[in-house]
Amino acid sequence: MLAHNGEINTIEGNRRWAQARSKVWKTPRFDIAEFDPVISMHGSDSQSLDNMLELMVAGGMELIQALRILVPPATQSLEFKDPDLAAFYEFHGLNSEPWDGPAGIVACDSRYAVCTLDRNGLRPARWMLTADRHFLVASEAGVWEVPTERVVRKGKLGPGEMIAIDLRRGDLLDSDAVDRINRGRAPPN
Repeated sequence: MLAHNGEINTIEGNRRWAQARSKVWKTPRFDIAEFDPVISMHGSDSQSLDNMLELMVAGGMELIQALRILVPPATQSLEFKDPDLAAFYEFHGLNSEPWDGPAGIVACDSRYAVCTLDRNGLRPARWMLTADRHFLVASEAGVWEVPTERVVRKGKLGPGEMIAIDLRRGDLLDSDAVDRINRGRAPPN
């Protein structure tokens, strides 16, 4: 589901925590106990992160929810700015440790195409949307030559930011839009 530029520096801890916590994870879609281990304890960091993302999406989460849980932005002062979004991260943080890089991650399923940076933001991720509705993400500008008059929007991601395309609706979702969607998934008080 994903491709990844960089490295997950927390990989050993992420693998161990995932394996330890898998005993309490539940989904009505399948028996998680059938997957033991739930994550590759060897192989690349991308492989293990992809294992986790696939498990969460197969278990019923949307890609933008699962990826935000696995690779959250820095949230230390979020409870003062947005208590519902803080509750979303606090609730899901009980069962998942942040996968920290430096990492730039792109992922796609049947609903979303996504790019996110970990909270350190040490990998470049530039994006562009063209008039003919092509969406490009690359570590450097100029990877694909596009005449300036065809560029509708462009930007770069900062630490912990995410950008996504809703493939069903054709909408471009910046970090704030993704947060608005996930805010509604906060547990009730």
